[in-house]
Amino acid sequence: MLQQELHLYEVFQGQIAACDVQIEQCLSQFADRVDVSTTPLPPAKRQGKKQPGDAPDFDLRTHLYRISGVDFTQINGVGVLTVLTLLSELGLDPSRFPTSKHFVSWLGLCPGSRITGGKSKSSKTRQVANRVPTALRMAAQTLVRSHSALGAFYRRLQARLGDPKAILQRQPTSWLVSSIIFGPQVAPM
Repeated sequence: MLQQELHLYEVFQGQIAACDVQIEQCLSQFADRVDVSTTPLPPAKRQGKKQPGDAPDFDLRTHLYRISGVDFTQINGVGVLTVLTLLSELGLDPSRFPTSKHFVSWLGLCPGSRITGGKSKSSKTRQVANRVPTALRMAAQTLVRSHSALGAFYRRLQARLGDPKAILQRQPTSWLVSSIIFGPQVAPM
């Protein structure tokens, strides 16, 4: 029984490695916005920390920097897999969103306003089909132990609302992270 499990594990690891090779080939086909040799990538913020278990075996951060022209991993709480999710769902053209408020509204991170007869019926956020809001909420969750302004903002929310509500209501922090992500992408294009 244990040998079968080990064999299945090795088969799955081989398939994951094949997927990583295909992802790297697809990423290398994108046009360069930044020449990495002339404009080198700044040092990583996660130096010395263990990479997540689902991180690819190749240097994904350099590919994403070369493709987008911006190193989004310098934002606290945002890792390479979050950036990969953002770029795969949103693309590289932010011009369809006039402001960061439109972007946050499209993501479904701002509260809704269902008002009828002058009375507020509901203010919960609407459901969206893409994976970006989930990725931004996870990025906001990682700020709990961050020694940054975003981490302090999240901890203030956690102290004011309590642990369960701060975990459930990460919208303000993920809204801030999404506004920061939207901001640098507008200027260099």
